[in-house]
Amino acid sequence: MRALKKAGVPIAVGSSGPRLNVELALRVVGVTGEFEVVVTGDDVTHGKPDPEIFLTAAARLKMDPAACVVIEDAPQGVAAALAARMKVIGVMTTCEREPLSAAHLVVASLHDVSPSLIAGL
Repeated sequence: MRALKKAGVPIAVGSSGPRLNVELALRVVGVTGEFEVVVTGDDVTHGKPDPEIFLTAAARLKMDPAACVVIEDAPQGVAAALAARMKVIGVMTTCEREPLSAAHLVVASLHDVSPSLIAGL
């Protein structure tokens, strides 16, 4: 994530969880304040696999959804990103490759995601 920020890539969080849970998780992993936008289940009417959460994040970033790349670890999130017409990188942190296979690319870990990987999508 730091490499993406250093490269000037705007970063948002789109989580279906309640804002308090999302903020706690961001604090626990030490990334509070690292994101330009945080969209949670409290901000939208429909959860994943509906694309609303990702479309809301793109709108708040003032980005065309087609220019966005979603990094997702769940099949419902992959489906939501695809429905938003965004590129998707599936990360095998919560499931195996097969449930994420609709993504444009599947990687083993967040450490595998780099600015050059994203640029190649």
